[in-house]
Amino acid sequence: MHARSRAAEYGVSRVAMATIRLAPLLAVLAAVPTAHAQVQARSEIEVRQQAVDPNVAPGTLTLTGAVSDAAGRPVVGAEAQVDGRRSALTDTTGRFTLRGVPFGPATLVVRRIGYERAAMDVAPTQPGLRVELAVRLAESSFRLPSVLVEGKAYDQGLWKAGFYKRQRVGFGTYFDPDFLAHYGGASLATLVREVPRVHVERHGNQEYAYGRLAGAACRLNVYVDGVFRRDAMASQGSGGRGVGLDVLLPKDELYAVEVYPTVNSVPAEFTRIGPSANPGVNLSSPAHRIPLPAHIYTAERSRREKDGELINSDAACGAIVIWTRYGMAFRAGSDSSRAR
Repeated sequence: MHARSRAAEYGVSRVAMATIRLAPLLAVLAAVPTAHAQVQARSEIEVRQQAVDPNVAPGTLTLTGAVSDAAGRPVVGAEAQVDGRRSALTDTTGRFTLRGVPFGPATLVVRRIGYERAAMDVAPTQPGLRVELAVRLAESSFRLPSVLVEGKAYDQGLWKAGFYKRQRVGFGTYFDPDFLAHYGGASLATLVREVPRVHVERHGNQEYAYGRLAGAACRLNVYVDGVFRRDAMASQGSGGRGVGLDVLLPKDELYAVEVYPTVNSVPAEFTRIGPSANPGVNLSSPAHRIPLPAHIYTAERSRREKDGELINSDAACGAIVIWTRYGMAFRAGSDSSRAR
């Protein structure tokens, strides 16, 4: 017990002595400024010489000088500016010259990206002076954030089809290939159902998309790869309603889709129903529209009055424009590459 006590006492004494001996050293270290505690260098302007110069225009001053960094190296491209009006850039040697500065009090500012700006009030004693200055710019502690530049890949076929041009105008709703590649919906009808001002109704075992025209439901015209699909509208073989969106094309064939809910939003190339066999025909002329067959239209009138659906015999409604994988590969010349 006695030995253990002596050992404990000895240990405490050794620690106490070590603390006493370290105290002066700690005091010295505390007095040495760390890198973070050092005062940051500041940009400054110094007047080196003022002299009357006969080449200086009457009633004005000429300010000239050299701009360097903290290491004495010339700073190229720094801007020297007086009162926000007159300015000059430093050349490859770091020198600048400001001529025609009006006589009187003025503020000179020198700045460059990556450096702290330097400023000085100039108070000349008389006009006609040439003032020689020395400017030292300190590096700025502020760092500009990184700039991220993103490129968008454009599909060559869709580019030729005018998809991106219409998308920029923005009159409709657009689903591009990137969106459809990650879309989890079950069918084209499910996709169209997400478009504002468009509603999808099921009749029998098929689904159809409608907009509104004069308060009545109006079946949207359907185009596939730029060609009007008559089979998607009313036809005798389909009970007067045509092929529904969920049957027209399987989901995995969809490449891009444009939806225009009203006739006023439909682009010019999709506002008329015309013969697909003759793409050169003027579809803006009523004579070249393809109306519904008379016997089908007559039969549809009674259903229209009952269901409140407007039968669009001359494209007086909105449109759904569908681009398929096959159609885009053909349009791009069987080249699946993308142009930036």
